[in-house]
Amino acid sequence: MPLFNSDRKRKEREMERDIRFKQGLGRVRRYVEKCQASRQQVWSQAKRAAQLGDRQMLRNTLVSYLRLGDLTTRWERYILSAEHAALMRDHMKATGEFMGSLQAMSDSMMAGMNPADMVKVQANLERGMAKAQEIDEALGIVMDATSTAVFSADGLSEEQLGSLEKQVMGEAAQDEGAKMDDRIGELQRRIEAEMKREKP
Repeated sequence: MPLFNSDRKRKEREMERDIRFKQGLGRVRRYVEKCQASRQQVWSQAKRAAQLGDRQMLRNTLVSYLRLGDLTTRWERYILSAEHAALMRDHMKATGEFMGSLQAMSDSMMAGMNPADMVKVQANLERGMAKAQEIDEALGIVMDATSTAVFSADGLSEEQLGSLEKQVMGEAAQDEGAKMDDRIGELQRRIEAEMKREKP
């Protein structure tokens, strides 16, 4: 009976861990979506700073844009690593269950074997089970360690910042040009309307 209780408790802990894992991944995915939305907002702010001619604000905003991009990428890598580790753990669980099936089969086969063969088969199965358990524990450690690897910072280069600055300046100029075209078009329509009114 105590063996059954410990197995049941282990399975309950495993289910709780899986639930926490899935909830955590869901939170990270939502955070990544927020980062992507924030990144678009920061890009719009950078264009506005370029339109205002505020070069310092433009550079500060672009640094935020790059950092958000870097952060988003790191969290996406974390999600991929965590999902991969979970797949590997599932694979190891299946391997462990298979080994358990082999153990049951070997137990029934051993009834007709001589003692020396039984010892060899039993030893091989126990080594296989122990190896599966070691790998499962190692994958658990990998899943835990993955979260710390997410926070390794990649530096922002001046080249990246300069490239983005040119891109924002170009988009801001296009936006300004489009606004100017709209104002010219509106002014032209007003003039034409006035000229039509003045004609007898």
